[in-house]
Amino acid sequence: MGLPKKVFISYKYSDVVEGRENIFNFRDDLIKRLGLRGLVHKGEDKESFDLHNYSEQQIIAKIAPYVKKSSITVVLISPNAKKSKWIPWEISMSLRQRVYKYEQNMTRNGIIGVYLPLNANLVPSKNGDYSFYHTSNQYGEITHHTNKFPKMIKDNSFNLINGAYPSSSGDGSSVYSAIEGSYIELVDWNNFISNIDMYIERAWDRRNKFDKYNIRIDLKEGK
Repeated sequence: MGLPKKVFISYKYSDVVEGRENIFNFRDDLIKRLGLRGLVHKGEDKESFDLHNYSEQQIIAKIAPYVKKSSITVVLISPNAKKSKWIPWEISMSLRQRVYKYEQNMTRNGIIGVYLPLNANLVPSKNGDYSFYHTSNQYGEITHHTNKFPKMIKDNSFNLINGAYPSSSGDGSSVYSAIEGSYIELVDWNNFISNIDMYIERAWDRRNKFDKYNIRIDLKEGK
């Protein structure tokens, strides 16, 4: 790989970690996989914090030390991710331009959204069923159910400027390239862990094409 990649993992604690001490834990599994590839996890690995009594400045101060040490953000998208208080802030911080004294090229994070194979009841799918997140038509075009995601994911996906082209269905809808059409590339967990290096490299490259996307950085328009 090229430059060292330091990864921040964003997720909804109650979906991904809480109560899963003795069963499969997606966050911990990903941390191990990153380590095996020489990638460094720069996020917290303990409990989540309640944001209700935090001011905006306190939230930023809490997240910033982790995000500023990373160059890639991996968002684990679970059925209740839309209810997360942390995920929108962590994406916002990842998208903000940051200045480094010795690493001037690392100004924003590349971001990947990874669908976890969990149904609405948080039961793992043994066969890799991701129908909660997306469905496909007879032409192989995939419709992502972005209304189920945090708005920061929805607004920063399928946002390549002039990147839409007509659907093969002829119904007047538009489609985007799965690889370049979104700043936050959306991928199933099974595919992501099968080729982590490729997805991280693509996210790394999109950082250098930031101006080619319609990006929403702040949270004033909703989460």
